[in-house]
Amino acid sequence: MRVLIVEDEPIIRQFCTLVLENYFEKCEIVEAPHSEVAIDKMKAMKFDFIISDFDMPGGNGDILVQYLKSIEWQGSYLLHTSNHIDDLPYVKEFVFSSVNRNYAQKPTRLKELVEIIRETLKREEVKSDYKKVRISYFLRNNKSLCDIFIKLNDEKFIKIINEGEFYKKSDIDKYIKKNQKYLYILESDMAKFSNHLYDTPFLEFVSEFGAQESIEDNLVRTHAVLKDLVESVGVDKYAIKLADSYVGNVSEITKDDKNISSMLFKLRQRRDYIYDHSYMCACLSVFIVKQLPWSTNEIIQKLCFSALFHDITLKSAELAMIHDLEESSVRKLTKEEKISLANHPKDACKLLSGVKEFSQDIENIITNHHENGEGTGFPRKIDGTQMRPLTCVFIVAHEFVRQLYLRDFDEHSHKDILTVLFNRYNSGSFKDILDALYKTLSLNEFFEEGM
Repeated sequence: MRVLIVEDEPIIRQFCTLVLENYFEKCEIVEAPHSEVAIDKMKAMKFDFIISDFDMPGGNGDILVQYLKSIEWQGSYLLHTSNHIDDLPYVKEFVFSSVNRNYAQKPTRLKELVEIIRETLKREEVKSDYKKVRISYFLRNNKSLCDIFIKLNDEKFIKIINEGEFYKKSDIDKYIKKNQKYLYILESDMAKFSNHLYDTPFLEFVSEFGAQESIEDNLVRTHAVLKDLVESVGVDKYAIKLADSYVGNVSEITKDDKNISSMLFKLRQRRDYIYDHSYMCACLSVFIVKQLPWSTNEIIQKLCFSALFHDITLKSAELAMIHDLEESSVRKLTKEEKISLANHPKDACKLLSGVKEFSQDIENIITNHHENGEGTGFPRKIDGTQMRPLTCVFIVAHEFVRQLYLRDFDEHSHKDILTVLFNRYNSGSFKDILDALYKTLSLNEFFEEGM
């Protein structure tokens, strides 16, 4: 059964997904943040069941109903909204015109929603002692509400985190790397878990983590949640709010020029490239630009947004590590991976195209972040004379971070990295940016010792 969940609130999409995947057999879930996106999804694939909110920025539920009526859609439908149905006469008429349509008024609880869906679909609910939870949902918290298990087989489950225990993103990552899509909780904890999921504002974790996690850990977790959100529904208002909180934390870290030493020391021990390198690019870009006369808060925000989103469409750290399409490692990629790599700057810009915070400067940075001073990069093969100074700041930071990873964070390699950068990025605005980078590094004893 393929289900389309049309809902602008991420927590409610996740709550509905939790119910469907645990109480009804073989559900394939597709998400949409409003009716216009939902209609596009329907034009691309067939759905058996739709759960839809009504009030949604970007396209209310009546737009979707109008489309469903126009194509004489016969699938099952559930209106899930805080509005009373009598206040929505157009949608009410649609709901009550068929026995496979229904209405649920928010807020709903686990058992209530299970029963309403069961009535709508005319299906019996699935019984099980353990309930599966998408592993990405655990990134929203750093304290376990209940015991958490992994599944070895249908008969054996092993506890990995105890109720009330604090955990880090790295504790979850090791199961993600093993291609685990779900972790499991006891059926007896399902109501507590789902109700907390429903009741906790999506962005609340940003402020909650401060007491138990470092700013660095918070940044990496925020990026992971953002990536999961963008993969589900694209860049919405929640993604932008997450990005804003990210900018605030980067600004806090970069208040002191010497913090770059502490930042790199911590990251030497983690190697979570797809998230950490974005965080490091953001911080190092800000450190560099602060040495330049045209640095402003707006410029800092643009660099941080670019760091967050420049690789957002890439699925793996291995792809994110590749800088040049001519590298030997590219030959080992599948056709799909090669296309994804070559197109990811354009794809990221496309995701951001409808976002008001997405400026021309951010587009230039993301589009050109694989270019270099020699004019041999991609996708445009331009050199420093054809790029804006702000783009050059990000490219230099991006390459410095990549070189650190290639050299396994060897503190004695910084002189060699600078030599590579001065040789490769020696045209146009790159010269001033490299001088600013050298000045940034010379402020840090960690680098002085390494050089």
